[in-house]
Amino acid sequence: MDEPVRTPAAPGAADAALTARIAALRADLAAAGRAFAELQPATAQAVAVAGAEGSESWVAAQLRLTALADAYGRTPAILAELDGLIAARLAEGQEGGLAELTALQTDAVRQADAQRAQLDSLSARLAR
Repeated sequence: MDEPVRTPAAPGAADAALTARIAALRADLAAAGRAFAELQPATAQAVAVAGAEGSESWVAAQLRLTALADAYGRTPAILAELDGLIAARLAEGQEGGLAELTALQTDAVRQADAQRAQLDSLSARLAR
């Protein structure tokens, strides 16, 4: 009997499992961005109206900042996973999926930097 002809993946192509993981990480990154974006306006408002340190409004702003920081934490976690996947692919000499991984890594870095800047700005305004 003839065996079915199997076409190997192109050297730069990701296998099915990696393709699925990249898609899941892309979805996770988008969800993390939405979660942060949903919390940011209310946090900015709470910071803007916060009274003196220790006041009820200041504590409310701190709680909102904490929730925003938790939402931000999802993005660096995704970035860390991407870094690990890229490092593993490089260590194993596997090129498949590297372009997709590094493109998603770039998106994650941009998102993390933007979120961190917003979080730092709000924290600094509350500390005034």
